[in-house]
Amino acid sequence: MPRITYSKAPREYPPSELYTLRRKLKTEIYHRRRIPGGQPMCPICGMGITIEGGGDLHEVFFTRGDVQGVRDEESHHMIFHPCNVVLIHHGQCHLTAQHTLEGKRKCALQIIAFEGAVQVRGYINSMACIFNNWLLAQEQLNLVLEITPNDETEPRVFCASGGPMSP
Repeated sequence: MPRITYSKAPREYPPSELYTLRRKLKTEIYHRRRIPGGQPMCPICGMGITIEGGGDLHEVFFTRGDVQGVRDEESHHMIFHPCNVVLIHHGQCHLTAQHTLEGKRKCALQIIAFEGAVQVRGYINSMACIFNNWLLAQEQLNLVLEITPNDETEPRVFCASGGPMSP
């Protein structure tokens, strides 16, 4: 099996834990989200992502900006999860995914298609509890409901430590 190449070499040696985590996740997503006999598809343009280019790893529901200010480094790493990332083409596709609601919807739809709506909702709930940000999590759960309307379960933010989170 050909190896995925990376355009960005680590800035430090040995590579940081975050660099290694993102690299492993990128490889996992590349192999898990391939269409039968082919490549993974960019959720924005629908074209294949080649193994040589590898695509960009893009956070969908929770971004690096959302975890700024969180002191715990391990919590920062939790946004790099299959229920939160997609591979997309560099350039216009990445800009569309990052700055438009339609781009976010397309990325969320791909994650749900491969990971499942129940798993995605569980991930969003766990992140809400960790970061204590129920409002952001509810926005993400509403998006999941919007793009999976046949799922009859109403998404609400729940914390294992005490039922529904309150404002």
